[in-house]
Amino acid sequence: RGDLEVRAPLVAGRVERAIVSGLEEYLVAEAPAVDAWIAGLADIDERIAVADDAARPGLEQVARLRENVARIRVAHPDDTGVLTVLLMNHLRLERGEAAYVRAGVLHAYLDGLGIEVMAASDNVLRGGLTEKHVDVDELLAVLDCTPGDEPRMAPVPAGEGVVLYAPDEPDFRLHRVAAERADARIALVGPGIALGLRGEATLVGALGEEAVLRRGEALYITPDTGELRVSGDGLDLVIASAGAPADVVLPH
Repeated sequence: RGDLEVRAPLVAGRVERAIVSGLEEYLVAEAPAVDAWIAGLADIDERIAVADDAARPGLEQVARLRENVARIRVAHPDDTGVLTVLLMNHLRLERGEAAYVRAGVLHAYLDGLGIEVMAASDNVLRGGLTEKHVDVDELLAVLDCTPGDEPRMAPVPAGEGVVLYAPDEPDFRLHRVAAERADARIALVGPGIALGLRGEATLVGALGEEAVLRRGEALYITPDTGELRVSGDGLDLVIASAGAPADVVLPH
């Protein structure tokens, strides 16, 4: 066991260096090289058919990657960034599920509709699949390629019909209120934004101010709101807010 504990970080370090090396090669590749790499995935179905039980799960994952690569290539036929998806974890989120992506981790959305909450930042770097400039050197300098667990985040019950998504950082958190008959109280720290997904909700702040939130509408919640009361029938809404603990004073 001692040997395993020592070797684990060494293996992780080698994997990280391999990912960085692969990204650098992919992002500066010419079109013929891209075609050749993708062509190498063509026989994956045949390889799955003859694989033993130990190898089959890994090959099936490669097959899913190939399908996603093909879909992305339709939208970005001449973008070498399409190869970066071969080095990324592919995650499917169902309605109500969430994932937390650390700063510095390359990520992309393939399709579907979701809500992204992020910390304030003016430092967004692109890694392909765009017509905008891709600064490969700067991207590789700040990229975090440390292997990690699946980033899926489980919600925490926070009241009747209320769940909380709270990453281990102070910048943000997300409440979801989903109930056929809701009457919830949510404590907020600092400002927030409420987005209606279903039904008509009545929102009342600690100072007594009241607003109605309907499907497709958004409301800005001021920093002095404090506790927010949410009521209504057939509701589904989310509230993104600052996630700082109570002893941290946020600027107004």
